[in-house]
This record gives sequence, C-alpha cells and structure tokens, in this order.
Amino acid sequence: MLMKIKELNLDKIQISKNIDTVIPKKLKLSDQDFDEFNMRIITTENINKMIQLANFIEIKDIKNFIIHNTIPSKEYYKLTEENKKIVKLPLFMTDKNFLYYENKFNFEFQGTRDTVLCYEASKLGLDKWIVFGHRYNYGWFYYIDRCEDNMFNNSIIGGHLTTLKLLNKLYKNDTGKEFVFNSYYVDSAIVSNKIKILKYLHKKGCTLQQSITTMIEHNGYNELKFAQKLGYKMPSDSIDIAVRCEALNCLKILDKLNCECPWDILDRAIKYGSIYCFKYIISKNWFIEKDLAADILFKNSKNFEEEYLNPLKFRLLKAAISYDSLECLTFLLKNQKMVINDDVMKKIRGLKGRNCIKFLIKEKLISKKKFLFH
Repeated sequence: MLMKIKELNLDKIQISKNIDTVIPKKLKLSDQDFDEFNMRIITTENINKMIQLANFIEIKDIKNFIIHNTIPSKEYYKLTEENKKIVKLPLFMTDKNFLYYENKFNFEFQGTRDTVLCYEASKLGLDKWIVFGHRYNYGWFYYIDRCEDNMFNNSIIGGHLTTLKLLNKLYKNDTGKEFVFNSYYVDSAIVSNKIKILKYLHKKGCTLQQSITTMIEHNGYNELKFAQKLGYKMPSDSIDIAVRCEALNCLKILDKLNCECPWDILDRAIKYGSIYCFKYIISKNWFIEKDLAADILFKNSKNFEEEYLNPLKFRLLKAAISYDSLECLTFLLKNQKMVINDDVMKKIRGLKGRNCIKFLIKEKLISKKKFLFH
C-alpha cells in the first residue's frame, strides 16, 4: 500500500507539496527508510534516499533539514551527482582535505577534516558533530578558546545559542571552569543582531557598557532597549552616532531618554546623508526643543521666524547643496516649502554639489548659465 505525505512525521518542518500526495514507488523507499526519516536519522548509507524524499515533498530549507539531522561518522558522506545539485553538504562531511575560511585572517586556508571539523561545525550550529569532534579532538583543543576567532565566537556570529551553551559545557568538563566572555563577544552578538545571545552573555557576567556605541552603530534596537532596561548609561555622543550611522530605531530610543543633542544636529544629518534621521528630527521639532537658544527665542521673541527660523532654513539649504545631499535638498523643497532661486544661490558660497545643481536646473529653480559649472 502506497504512503501519503501526511502519514510522515512532519513535525517542525514546512513543506510546499499537498499532504494528500502519494509518495511514488520510483523513489524506492523501504519501511526502514520511512522510519529513519520519521526519526530524523540521516546516515552515510541512507542520505541519498533522504534527500530524494525531502526534495519530493518539497521541504523548505532542505539543506538545513538534511545537515542538521546527519549522524556524525568517520565515514564520508557521498552524494549522487543529482543530489549534489539539491543539497551542498559542509565539506568536512564529504572530504578529507578542503579549503575553509578563518574569520581572524579573512582568508581561506587548506585544512583537513581531522583538524577543523569542530571549527566548521560551530559556524553551523551542528551540535552532534561538535560532540563527535570533541570526542576525537578534530580541532577541538586548537579552536575552542583560541584568541577571539574561536568556536565560541563562531556560534555567537551564527546565532546558535544551544551550540554556545554546549561549547561552554564541554569546555567546563575539560577545564573545570566556564569560559570567560568579554566585550569582544558582546560586540559579535550585537553586530550579528542576536539578542538571545546577548542576554546569555549578560547572565554570564558580561558588562554591556563598553558596547553601547556598537549597539547604536548597528541600529540594534532590541539590544539598546535591553541595555537601557538594565540601567546602562548612554554615551554623551549617542545622538551623533545614531545620526551618523542612520540608526533611526536607536535614535527614537535616545529621544525618549532625552539624551544630549548637538545644536547643529540637522547640519550633521545632512553631512552624513542620513535622510531618515533628518526627517525624524524635523518631525519632532528638535531644532527648537533641543536647542536652548532657539527654545528661548521661540517662547519670548515675536521675531522668531526672522531671527532664527529663516536663517536656519538658509543654513540647511546651503548644507544640502554643499554636501551634495540631494535627498535632503528635495525633502526641504517639497515637504518644508523652502524656496530657492538665483538670489538665494548667490548667497551660498563655496563648493556646490553637482547632483544638486543639476536637479535645481532641471526643475527650473535656478539658471543654467549661472550655476552649471559652480
């Protein structure tokens, strides 16, 4: 009797094919093959059949399904030419000698399975292979705690929390103590946007203060929110960093915390080409609220527009043109109703951005003859 897809163990896998589809005889699958698929047992003997079945039922992310269910073996996995087109296995599963990449040197090296298996498995979060490599020392002692570029860092970059915990457990079994993490590993978690890893490192005693800047630079909203809840202080230049790196999500957090803001933050946003932060700052009226002098004028002077707002508009137009920030310029003209013409352009001294000049000429806002070669 033929089996339908729905009779398989489909737990924790996503497929595209209709579950009422009959699995064809041409796949030549035995009852043992079905049992091993259901138990997620992929061996050097059945891997080609498992790939064919997984491909037939159209498992999404088939490569991940296959490699994470392989059983570690000293024998090499051998795929048919057809299956090599479907799944590319890590080279330590299929070859004795191969090229592998080391983060520390940003370079590929010739390695052997016996020397780099653990290192490569830690990149992919292959826990069973790590246990296997640890048992036979397939690169375990060399790569487990090598300065910075090691298996711990690989698992952090890959976001493999269970692997990170496994490495720490095995390390403790070997040395009698847990691995000591520092800000380097915290930064790796932030750059990789792995909040669950960051929380684990915090529980292991890592301080986050030295890494606040890294959070902002990489627009790590969840990471910065986590640090803020723990009571960490924001650096004095946080606003500038957020704008420079176009970290809008972090900028919003810093805004709520009422962090110190440079008086010329709009000019800086133009200089950095941070259009989203630029728009946000204008929408929040920071040029008044976070500029003490402007705030005083706004509340007490009847000539606020003449004394502050108009000079500010001119300054921003000048900055946009000087830094050739076309996005900021178009936003100022179209959304903030700022006016520019030949008379205004004459007042802007110094270098002028070619793209901005071409745009203004195209829109017939300035004269071609006067400003094309400025």
